[in-house]
Amino acid sequence: MYDSDKRKLLSLLCHGAIFLSTLGLSI
Repeated sequence: MYDSDKRKLLSLLCHGAIFLSTLGLSI
């Protein structure tokens, strides 16, 4: 349970980083 939550948080963080990097590049 805890491991899956951590993995979900990690994937969310990765997607957020990618989103922010693409947003920064587009600006």
